[in-house]
Amino acid sequence: MSEYLEMTIKDSGIGIPPESQEKIFDRFSSVTSSPTRNFEGVGIGLALCRELVKLHGGKITVESKPGQGSSFTISLPRKGVVRSTGKAGSDPVQLQSSEKEWIAKMNREALTTGTDLMLPRNIFGAQTSLEKNFSGKKTVLIVEDNPDLLSFLSSELQREYRLILSRDGEEALGKIEKERPDLVISDIMMPKMNGYEFCRRMKNLKSHRDIPLIFLTAKADLDMKLEGYQYGADDYLVKPFNIDELKAKARALITLRQMGKALQQAQEEKLAYVNQMAASLAHEIRNPLQPIRTYLEVLQDHYADPTFPQKMIEAVTPYLDRMDSLVQQLMHLGRFEKPSLSAMNPVNPLEDVLQILEPKLKSRRILVQKKFLKSPTSFLADPNQLAQVFFNLIKNALEAMPQGGTLLIQTEKIAENGKNLYQISFKDSGLGMDGETLQHLFEPFYTTKKEKGTGLGLSISKQIVEAHQGKIWAESKPGQGALFLVQLPMKEIT
Repeated sequence: MSEYLEMTIKDSGIGIPPESQEKIFDRFSSVTSSPTRNFEGVGIGLALCRELVKLHGGKITVESKPGQGSSFTISLPRKGVVRSTGKAGSDPVQLQSSEKEWIAKMNREALTTGTDLMLPRNIFGAQTSLEKNFSGKKTVLIVEDNPDLLSFLSSELQREYRLILSRDGEEALGKIEKERPDLVISDIMMPKMNGYEFCRRMKNLKSHRDIPLIFLTAKADLDMKLEGYQYGADDYLVKPFNIDELKAKARALITLRQMGKALQQAQEEKLAYVNQMAASLAHEIRNPLQPIRTYLEVLQDHYADPTFPQKMIEAVTPYLDRMDSLVQQLMHLGRFEKPSLSAMNPVNPLEDVLQILEPKLKSRRILVQKKFLKSPTSFLADPNQLAQVFFNLIKNALEAMPQGGTLLIQTEKIAENGKNLYQISFKDSGLGMDGETLQHLFEPFYTTKKEKGTGLGLSISKQIVEAHQGKIWAESKPGQGALFLVQLPMKEIT
């Protein structure tokens, strides 16, 4: 009679590839890497089986071929387990206290990895009880299809947060619109809609893109992390995770979001004050400006000897022009109007601006190179406002190249996070900028041109682009020129 008792469990399933058989008993190993699944499995069950069998002095093995099912064999000694004394007994195995603690620990870890060691509970049916007594609490949305893990997370977090529960990304999208949570904790591998797609769609909504998201996953190699970050994930936790670490990350992300909101509100209040001040200042400047210009024109027309007044007028006029430009920009800043959208091709206002600035560009010996899309592209935007943006950017490039140079203007279509964007870039060969300048470049009244600049052109450009739900930024290094980029969403013409 064999010294071992063998028990074999054979199935007629899909089988296991040879390269996976060596590691299938490792914790958190999984045969499939699909992010969308209909059945739970993150690789803790077989690892726990192996450890339990080892505790009884046995072993577990697998034989399998893809498409031909699998056969698992457990071999247990008929006599007692050989202890550290080297003696074997016939009594049933008695677990030591350390082994009992280990088993308990494994069960706790299994619970935080989403295995089905416990009977499923109707955790989704208990939704209302989780939402009681949440006055003053921040809201956390948990997206997890495993009932045991969801139950564990709920029991740990419900004292501190108001919880909203979803079993997949599709269901979560509906709840996030209604509940507007302060934080999302999401699994990646889920049925219907996986965590990546859910994250992408959530972050594409302007009203929700600032909501932080933590991914919980049994697999977190570099490629998966980079993919998650690309879609907008804020952090990762690898199963089995430490619940205290999850709580700490949750608090930190919620606090950062609150700080971001407070900073944005402060900036909006500051800008509102600046706008009000700008409108008032523009009015005060403009009142005496026109009479001064009128008197100078009269002086020029009627003075008997035009030599002296002509020189005086030539000296004063640039300052008047500058004041007039400042007034116009202040008025625009203080009375910004929403874009008046119409079907347009951005190349048209761009060509108009280049024609207006052509004399100055030629006098500065600046060569303009154009790389525009060959096929006409039309979408909804405000042509007049975009013309002002293009004017400011080209004029900025012109002033950055006092000794002449090259300005490359390029248009292209790009796709980013599922959105079609129209990108216009302006690359000059000018003086370039340092990091400090780039940091403040689009702030109102910030200028590096000393007495020649108002510091409003780029600020107004940013205001216009953002009103079109686009973005504008600059890249540069001292002595290496500057690159300004404008990205606009291609709103469909209906």
